[in-house]
Amino acid sequence: LVVQSNAPTLGIVAIIGGPADGSGNNGYVIAINAAATTGPGTGLTPPPGYYATTTANTFLLPLNWGSSAVFVANLSPTTAQALSVTLRAL
Repeated sequence: LVVQSNAPTLGIVAIIGGPADGSGNNGYVIAINAAATTGPGTGLTPPPGYYATTTANTFLLPLNWGSSAVFVANLSPTTAQALSVTLRAL
């Protein structure tokens, strides 16, 4: 799943679906064009409530959820530019 913004404004997206992780969570909140890059693979803990943040304008979330439903909600501030979300087949 690719979340992308074509403008340098903060974008926040919630992704819900798929199997639950070890703690029973199956929701992910991701911020792009954020102040810092945090989350899996970075060695930095994301802010409370977030799965990851990135200073880049694109975030890639690999999904291996089979035929599970995936829901995406745009939680960006009203001043943000539109986000695009693309689900790529592997």
